[in-house]
Amino acid sequence: MTGDIISDFASVWTWLIHAYTEFGWLFGIVSGYFVVVSVNRYMEEKESFEITMGLAGVFIVLGPIVHFGIPAMMRLKMNAPDIAPIYLVFWGVGFSVGIALGWLWYRKGEPTYTEWKRKYTNSAKAERDKKTDVRTVRELLPKTPDIYDIMKYYKPGFITVGIDKAGEPIRVSFDIWRSNHIQLSGTTGAGKGVAAQMALVQAIKEGEVVFVFDPKDDEWLPHVLHSAAKVCNVPYYYIDLRDGQPSQINPLIGVGRAELNELFIAAFALGEKGTEADHYRLADRRAARIVAEFMADLPSPSFSSCLPMITELEEVKVANGFLGKFEEMAGLESINAKNIGVDFGEMIANGGVIYLVGSMRHETVKSAQRMMMVRLVQICEKRDRLKAQRSVCVFLDELKYHLSKPAMEIFGAARDKGLHALVAHQSITDLRDVPQDLDPDAVVGSVIENTGLKMIYKLQDPDTAEWLAKRSGTKLVDMEHRRVGRNIAQSEIMDDDRMLRQDETYLIDTNMLMNLPNRVAVWFSEDLPQFVGTSPVPVEKSLEAIKIEQKGIERLTGETPADTAIIGGEVKPSELINIELADD
Repeated sequence: MTGDIISDFASVWTWLIHAYTEFGWLFGIVSGYFVVVSVNRYMEEKESFEITMGLAGVFIVLGPIVHFGIPAMMRLKMNAPDIAPIYLVFWGVGFSVGIALGWLWYRKGEPTYTEWKRKYTNSAKAERDKKTDVRTVRELLPKTPDIYDIMKYYKPGFITVGIDKAGEPIRVSFDIWRSNHIQLSGTTGAGKGVAAQMALVQAIKEGEVVFVFDPKDDEWLPHVLHSAAKVCNVPYYYIDLRDGQPSQINPLIGVGRAELNELFIAAFALGEKGTEADHYRLADRRAARIVAEFMADLPSPSFSSCLPMITELEEVKVANGFLGKFEEMAGLESINAKNIGVDFGEMIANGGVIYLVGSMRHETVKSAQRMMMVRLVQICEKRDRLKAQRSVCVFLDELKYHLSKPAMEIFGAARDKGLHALVAHQSITDLRDVPQDLDPDAVVGSVIENTGLKMIYKLQDPDTAEWLAKRSGTKLVDMEHRRVGRNIAQSEIMDDDRMLRQDETYLIDTNMLMNLPNRVAVWFSEDLPQFVGTSPVPVEKSLEAIKIEQKGIERLTGETPADTAIIGGEVKPSELINIELADD
């Protein structure tokens, strides 16, 4: 060593010049990239950004120093060639490419890397559940279960409502079942009819009397219940109240004056409605009382047989509303049998199944539906409560078509009259579509508060979903908070650090209720709500299940042959139809 830095390190300077001429473009790329990194770290106020800034500065000045400074220094002591200008161009191009690569990384690469890191981060074990996302909520819900036979899960003393995610039966004791009203709610086709099938066949097995008020003429339920009644060896009757059907029943025989008056008020909607028309209904209600007193003394009264006589009563002559309704009922042949026909009282005492088909459009038939339901309540009220009585389950499908002021008493009759209801409707809006003499809010409150057991299928109405979500209760979840910033390329980047705080959400929230798969419901009982999978009851369709038995009045076509049945007004042979699955 001579102490001359130029001579002593000549090999180093030569190597640097050689490296520059070979890899100057790479020096430029690194320089440009670290310039972008340094500026970005400075903008984000990151710690130690000075280090990257220093690296950027070193690489930036390295190119020009090697290109101009080292050759000039070496020429002071020895011969050194000039470096061609093209290498400085290479360095400059590399510098520009480095800036572009740095910008591209922050524009595209960093957001992708951040998302990948978030996805594969192992979250803290102490973290609670999170709120659901409608885009992914189906991943949290059970799938539509395979078809199964509910009777394989039947256990005496219990009603099996379905199976859980693991395929285990979900049951409620029969004592709880018969002492509560049950609510079925959900959109059309979601599975309400399936739930009714499953529950009612087991109720028959438990010895309950089952009444079905069906205004929409379900395709499968009568076949399911007829088959169950046959297996359990109890009577089964199919009554079609629709206009044009033969006489099958007479709800007025054996009814006292007060009960007849109540039937007229319910069937003819004569209650006060809070309007000016209430003044004119006074005459109609007076006529109802007089006619009830008159008909109570007759041995076998009916609307059709009493019509000519009541038209002569002075009170009826001035009650056009009452007389018009009475005439309509007299023209409905199905309820004007000469004898009692199917005896509700006898069925309640001895057990069995009565299936009544009504209408959702025909006003007279809807009035007959309401009258039949009120008559059922009356019979249950008259039973001796000092003795153990047979439990009665009445299924009210499409509930809004059955609502009347007297009929609402059924929701207070579960424990003291041995009568409870299984009601089906689509949404809370349905319960607000009531006659004028009913308060919609009172109806909603009565139905909701008095149904201790609920089976809720997929909902379309957000208000109904919100109410039921509240009914499920709340749970604690973790709400995540992150800071989102923007980098030099104007891409939003989520900070690695996050903060968790406790929050509340519904145990079964609206996203779940509005996205339930078919035949999957939420079961609300005395325990925590849980998902339940349901399945239609396998059944063999039979004309016996929808055969109408005429009572008292012969049709013009003459007697019905023994091997035929009247189905929808047509005479058809009594033969079995295809074996299918009874689905909703």
